[in-house]
Amino acid sequence: MLIKVNFMEHYLLNKQFELASAIKSRNKILIHKLVSDVLVSYNSLCYAVYKTLKNSDDKSSSNIQKKKKKKKNFQNLVDSLKCFVLNYDFYKIRCLNLYYLRNFIDCKDQFLHFHFLDIALQNLYSFIFFPFLESNLDKFTYGPRVFRSSIDAVKVLFLLGKQKKYSNYNKYLFCFAFNYTIVKCFDAVFNSWVLSNVSFIDKSILSFWVKNGFDNFYSGDQFFFQKKNFEINRGTSLIFLVIFNFVFMGMQFFLESSILSKFGFFSKFVLITDLNSVVILSSDLKTAKIVKSSLLIFFHSRGICQNFRDNSIVDFFCKNCENKNFVFCGITFHYKLIHGEYKFVLSPILEKIKNVKKKVLNLCKKFSKPLVLFDNIKPLMKSWFNSYKIIKNNYSFLKLSYWIVGKITKSIYLLYVNSNFERGKFGIRKGRRSGRLYKNIAAQVVKRLYFLKDQQRFFINTIEGKIIFKGFSVGLSKKNSIELKNFFSNSLKGKKFFATFGKNFF
Repeated sequence: MLIKVNFMEHYLLNKQFELASAIKSRNKILIHKLVSDVLVSYNSLCYAVYKTLKNSDDKSSSNIQKKKKKKKNFQNLVDSLKCFVLNYDFYKIRCLNLYYLRNFIDCKDQFLHFHFLDIALQNLYSFIFFPFLESNLDKFTYGPRVFRSSIDAVKVLFLLGKQKKYSNYNKYLFCFAFNYTIVKCFDAVFNSWVLSNVSFIDKSILSFWVKNGFDNFYSGDQFFFQKKNFEINRGTSLIFLVIFNFVFMGMQFFLESSILSKFGFFSKFVLITDLNSVVILSSDLKTAKIVKSSLLIFFHSRGICQNFRDNSIVDFFCKNCENKNFVFCGITFHYKLIHGEYKFVLSPILEKIKNVKKKVLNLCKKFSKPLVLFDNIKPLMKSWFNSYKIIKNNYSFLKLSYWIVGKITKSIYLLYVNSNFERGKFGIRKGRRSGRLYKNIAAQVVKRLYFLKDQQRFFINTIEGKIIFKGFSVGLSKKNSIELKNFFSNSLKGKKFFATFGKNFF
């Protein structure tokens, strides 16, 4: 069963229309009320930022006049924040004027555009709508951070304006900061929470992003990977889409417990979001409707989705459904008649992934010689590549390639170490195995993985010539390092690629 609930878009649009009509009628009371509804969190957050930036002045025990001046400067900041309107075309929020923050940063030439700060605060504040950290929230803390608040992130935005090397990026400062700085502000506490509470999204991919510092961009159903740099990148940051899905996992646990306590039964469901709407995946209609009503109550209690349109909630349960397919977050859901009932099923690509994984597992268990295993894996991978070219689902292929590289490499490595197949070649002597043996084994494993050559999903460091395995690293000789560099494409030079192997790798 599947339900789609549009919440954030309609709330912002309604606020925009109400504010526009109030401005036309010059109703100052209504304008002040509408603006204060959205800015209720901005005031305390800006005051916290102001106190943080002026912490050195606070320590000085002199001058009551300085304190009065600070309050006046803070009031100017609040007044300027009230001069914005919600705009759907510009990330749903835009300032009417620009405000020079020379009172808050010790710089005469540099300044920040206030629409950039508004967007940053709006995105950071949106995390308060989710329940998994409500017990840890206070008036100066917003977002999924336990021991640190989003004040740190906003403070970084202020400090960016005083650095001369970013002066050319004032026009695009929002894109730069959110693709590089804000993502970096999420600390290890939040990352550990995500990795321990996510069940349906690949943990290894997020762990890979966190450890290696990749920027990820989402465009339609295409996933792109690019090393972090100081260039302005176009597109919406995928990390926020992933984090929002993780946050909705926290909401899912919250709803599961509340449904169990209220209705006395437990039924599994999944919430997926694209930052603008929510999809509820459930096994039966009863659970889906209960989850939908619980979500509406949850959103209403936080002041969003107050006025739903007729088409803001879409139910996909009618037998005469015109939409045979439904695409959401790059995943295609097919509406089919199964055992007399119309149900949504996942796209065939996911079923094919399950079959490929089963075959790979069987092959890894069946064969005891590395070369025989490679010979049997090749035709399986060729068939998978052919189907991938037709379907063109990069996300599914990425997850499968991660899993295959980890599984096959680990299996082959253990075969090389534990079997008698390579004893004569590497000259294994009794007792402790030498480091030279591990180097040769690592080189042989990487050489034989040539069927994934063009995908660049490997775990090598071409600078230091190391291969990272489970629990330890293997250093390669100069000769083997040169062979590795020739083996991979030139675009891999100077970049680090690591992989870890665990029980929950995929």
